[in-house]
Amino acid sequence: VNTCLGSGAVTFTVTASGGLSYQWQEYTSSWNNVANAGVYSNVTTATLTITNPPIGMNGYKYRCIVSGTCTSSTSDGAATLTVNSVPSVTNASTAIICSGTSPNISLTSSVPSNFAWTIGTITGNITGASGSSSSTINQTLTNPSNATAGSVQYLVTPTSTTGSCVGASFTITITVNPTPTVTNSPLTQSICSAGSTTLVTLTSNVSGTTFAWTTSASAGISGFTSSGTSNIPVQMMSNSGSTAGTVTYAITPTANSCTGAISNYVTTVNPLPAATTATTVTGGASHQITANWITVTGATSYLLDVSTATNFGSFVGSYNGLNVGNVLTNNVTGLTAGTTYYYRVRAVNSCGSGENSNTITTTTLNIADNIVAYWKLDETNGNASDAFGSNTLINNNTTTFVAGKINNSANLVQSSFQYFSITDAAQAGLDFGTGDFTINLWYKCASISANGDGFFEKGEGGGNAQYWVRFQDNTGNVIRFITTDGPNETSVQTSSAGITAGNWYMLTFIRNGTTVSITINAGTAVTTTGTIRNCDNASGFFLGRTPGGAYINGIIDEVGIWSRAISSIEISTLYNSGNGLQYPF
Repeated sequence: VNTCLGSGAVTFTVTASGGLSYQWQEYTSSWNNVANAGVYSNVTTATLTITNPPIGMNGYKYRCIVSGTCTSSTSDGAATLTVNSVPSVTNASTAIICSGTSPNISLTSSVPSNFAWTIGTITGNITGASGSSSSTINQTLTNPSNATAGSVQYLVTPTSTTGSCVGASFTITITVNPTPTVTNSPLTQSICSAGSTTLVTLTSNVSGTTFAWTTSASAGISGFTSSGTSNIPVQMMSNSGSTAGTVTYAITPTANSCTGAISNYVTTVNPLPAATTATTVTGGASHQITANWITVTGATSYLLDVSTATNFGSFVGSYNGLNVGNVLTNNVTGLTAGTTYYYRVRAVNSCGSGENSNTITTTTLNIADNIVAYWKLDETNGNASDAFGSNTLINNNTTTFVAGKINNSANLVQSSFQYFSITDAAQAGLDFGTGDFTINLWYKCASISANGDGFFEKGEGGGNAQYWVRFQDNTGNVIRFITTDGPNETSVQTSSAGITAGNWYMLTFIRNGTTVSITINAGTAVTTTGTIRNCDNASGFFLGRTPGGAYINGIIDEVGIWSRAISSIEISTLYNSGNGLQYPF
């Protein structure tokens, strides 16, 4: 007979007939009668009852001696009692897992058993649990909460593989912890190169979360911490490149032994602008220069320093980090003629200004040096005043004034014999003719006379030394600059002036030692070297007329006289890209 420990009574029965008596015996090491005591009852009947036999009786054998009036007989003694142990689950009653994982519990029992389970109480809306049978609880459980733990009760029942004894249900409670996540928002910040980051206090959905992070960075970024735990500290970072770089923090959160997904926190490090390169001055004049520099990627404006000190210990006017805008050139005005200046530039972007450029050294021109007279011809009528001195030109035959190259100008009509003049006695310092000199003017031709258009005349005539200039068509549309004492002359003329009616031209006439020259606009000078006749400084001066009655037919503006030969740079400056430059330059 098979029975499970503690499952109640079992019986052994013999079959016989007649007036009989019975005695049951047990065999352990020998056969012995049993009595109605302990687990035994009905020991003298055909059916022996054994109530809740202990495990120690497993394997006992039983027989019955049957006696009658004639003879006795004995059963064969092959009846065996098998007492099987009732299984009990021996696993731990609790387990802790992370959401999205399985407890993976291999079920164990006091005796070899099979297992089945049902689901008990669920807290926290855990999903993935269901009743089943197996030797392993291997179900993926998910905690929908992002902050608190939940649980599942597995009610496990063991059944022994020998005797199929069913053990008591055993409760295994699985705690399912939520997976932590990094909850900082935004996961970014931006700084400028050489600036400090903001402390990042890391936060999570799960209380008690700890953090670990590692970093990766773009080329050229320095100053960051390569790894750490807990918060991301304040760091001063630099960007040696010309474009924005990044430092990426790969953050791993851990709570209750549960590791969450990696979150990336990105710090953008914006560069300061690169140093620009200052280039050579253009458009220099007596009281201004044009500073130049090259573009810098990402620059939004530029700062300009101008100084008369090489160490920039002082600055000129407002040119101390003056923001000149997003340009590559700036006209620096208010300067002193003939003075050496230094300038440097810094590029600017949203992060600030970059390093200083190289330093450019330049000396302003002193175009007004040794100037004798300057007539702007900005009048509206009457005589022409001298903007430099007191050499007023007399208006002959009612010359009118019209819009000119710069402001007004003198409109000389040849047929009306119009010109300007100043006599010997009226001159106050209009001295040139015995040494080097320059005459510079702007001219717009109305028409060209075959006999010549006279620009100016200086001298006494009558065999005395003279200087004069004509524009003539009968000799091939040329300009002639002549020095003469009557029978002898030295002159220079252009091969072809290329002057057409209605257009403005700047004409420069220079005596420099034994050389006379003509320059049209800011082109190449045409020169002649020879014997130069000195002219009496006290002689008269005529503008718009030359000896022999050659009057000009056109408009003249901005007439200047110097007692020196001005340089080609000064000529180019006066030309000013065709715009002209008025005294005081």
